Amino acid sequence: MAREVITARNVRNYKIPGVLAAFGLTELVFFLAGPGQPILMEAALRAGLFLVIGMILLVGGRIIPNFTQNWLKLQGREPNHRLPAFDRFDLAAVTVTVAFAVAYTAWPMTVATGGLGLAAALLQAARVLRWQGWLTWREPLLWILHVGYAWIPLGLALLGLAALGQPLWRDAGLHALTYGAIGTMILGVAARVALGHTGRPLTAAPGMTLAFGLITLGAALRVFAPAGSDAMLMSLPLWLAAYGLFLIHYLPILLAPRVDAR
Repeated sequence: MAREVITARNVRNYKIPGVLAAFGLTELVFFLAGPGQPILMEAALRAGLFLVIGMILLVGGRIIPNFTQNWLKLQGREPNHRLPAFDRFDLAAVTVTVAFAVAYTAWPMTVATGGLGLAAALLQAARVLRWQGWLTWREPLLWILHVGYAWIPLGLALLGLAALGQPLWRDAGLHALTYGAIGTMILGVAARVALGHTGRPLTAAPGMTLAFGLITLGAALRVFAPAGSDAMLMSLPLWLAAYGLFLIHYLPILLAPRVDAR
């Protein structure tokens, strides 16, 4: 199976220096504001969160349909329609989501912000459905990427509802974006990339399939279980177990030479 390789040209295209500068700016604002300006500190935290989500929108939005289509072809199957590259619809979805991110960072509890959040959620949900992730149920290294991305429209919808006068959904929305989307995407992408860049087949070990299930269950409990309940608290050991399984399976791989190296 062909390996995915991140080239220097890909890295330049992702504008890493600009992203790092943006993160540095949010940290500078956070620490300069200090406890005396909690509103500014919270705005910096929201900006940092949406910078990470923005990276998933752009990078995940390219690799997930690409990986899915390549895998389906190797299986001798074809999707119901050609999976899209980054087209005008994707641009519109990302643009509306960025607009919501800016609005939520500056004015988190306004009707306009809530409307943008719901619009962004619908567009991102449509984006996920276009990738036909249900076709990848036999390959955990793929379906976990679809599941991870799917937390984004849910989180946007919950934050939009919170801005429209349902503040109880605020924490759930933040958990969907952080534990759900960010936590799951990091685990899923790391598991796939570590195999590809060490010359190994892109197939999940049974232990990693379990890890993907654990982090998905943990995210669901974190988002939907009552605050402070035993079920919600279970999300912590589930997170630790998922990433613990990753270390057990991948530490030997990452410390060893490539299997195809002389």
